[in-house]
Amino acid sequence: VKTTTDGKDDDGDTKMEDAKKTFKSLKELDLEHLAFRNGAHTMSNSTCNLPPQSWRATKKGYEEVHVPGTIKVKHDVELVDIKKNLPQWTHAAFEGMETLNVIQSKLCPTALETNE
Repeated sequence: VKTTTDGKDDDGDTKMEDAKKTFKSLKELDLEHLAFRNGAHTMSNSTCNLPPQSWRATKKGYEEVHVPGTIKVKHDVELVDIKKNLPQWTHAAFEGMETLNVIQSKLCPTALETNE
């Protein structure tokens, strides 16, 4: 865009007016365009299949859904003892813990003994 000595571009608008127009268009948001056609009900599920041993408690104004925890999976990884197996400089990061968890124990040799 060519600017003349009076600060106006070829169209006669000043740069400040262009900036104001751009800023105004960035501030406006058409909420009607973003609204769901059926209102908030679009986000509701009409049915929900729960796992076995789950139960619902209907209260005034809301519904509680109770789902039992998952079954603990047995793992074949021996948990790493922090005090015995890790270098002294790592102990502060695991303060209050005796062993690493399953994932940490599995990754420990790779993390500490290789450049991977």
